[in-house]
Amino acid sequence: MVGTDRSGVVVIDLYSGRGGVGHALDGLGIDHVGVDIEDYGDDYPGEFIQGDASAVDWLLDALADYLEAETVILWMSPPCLRYTPLTQINAARYGWDDGEIERRYPGFEDLNVRDVVAAINPDEYIIENVPRCDKLEDPTRVNGLAFGLPFDLERHFETSFSAPHAVESGEPDLTMSTRDNYNNTEYQRRELAEAKSVPTNWPEQSVHSAIPPEYVQYLLHYCPAVDGVSLPESLRQRPLSDQFVARADGGNDHGLHTDTDPEGSQ
Repeated sequence: MVGTDRSGVVVIDLYSGRGGVGHALDGLGIDHVGVDIEDYGDDYPGEFIQGDASAVDWLLDALADYLEAETVILWMSPPCLRYTPLTQINAARYGWDDGEIERRYPGFEDLNVRDVVAAINPDEYIIENVPRCDKLEDPTRVNGLAFGLPFDLERHFETSFSAPHAVESGEPDLTMSTRDNYNNTEYQRRELAEAKSVPTNWPEQSVHSAIPPEYVQYLLHYCPAVDGVSLPESLRQRPLSDQFVARADGGNDHGLHTDTDPEGSQ
């Protein structure tokens, strides 16, 4: 168990799912534990605890050993269905008002996101969600095209440290539309899983929602609590086009560590 020796860095991966972030952390050699209300213990790459990541008191008890680590980083990927385009399409189709959407799909307040961050009180944190989520504070924007990946998949990340945007415009080879992906062939699902570096036997929705390892590595490169995480090789080796955005004045600016080089070292 990571928390046993209470040394080094541990990442607490809340709403972990089957482990897109977990696989990235595994590849980086960073200790981590996943937490999800569904039992993904057979899939998650590393320690896994089944339970409700929004239940603050339970969470503090379940993670007690891990919270004794020298450095604690909190990664949260709370459910995003309230904010997705598909939900807006369904709302228009079935006449749902805002109250009905809120009843069907939990938001940040329902999931106690801010209370969890305050209770765990990590050294640093990252909260991930979809672009339409308006609950993230000064989020950093990241998409797959910035890393030469064959999909767009823009995601926004609120971080406790400064991190520039990494976004590039263009036409992706693989679609990330939820509506399209539900009708994808087996070949397309496997192709997307391979592009995201997750197991090809994962079901379609798990593949679709998985955060690619390049995103995780990119953000942790700027995290002052983690040493030795380089920028993803695909970003370091490819020429930057006029459509690429990764600059010191992009991303959030509410980090507490103003002595950190905003561009970072490679």
